[in-house]
Amino acid sequence: MLAAAGVPRSALSRSLLWQTAVPVVLGVLVAMGTGIGLAALVTRIAGLPLLMDWGTIGIFAGAALVLVLLVTALTLPALRSAMRLSALRTE
Repeated sequence: MLAAAGVPRSALSRSLLWQTAVPVVLGVLVAMGTGIGLAALVTRIAGLPLLMDWGTIGIFAGAALVLVLLVTALTLPALRSAMRLSALRTE
């Protein structure tokens, strides 16, 4: 519908990226905060020092972000095919 109204393909592609990237970034931040909080609680109860492996945390967070970009890039051909005039007529 937006394509029929004249919205450029680049604007729709950026919108697709934002719709996938923002929730994942927020999810990664919440997961990191929750994991660190639980680790701090458990180590405090056990009487152990809290040691964080920031390299591993960064690798997993970076992997999540790279996967979001990859999945978004893989959906762009479907967006292009849905924006063709023949596809718009059948919708």
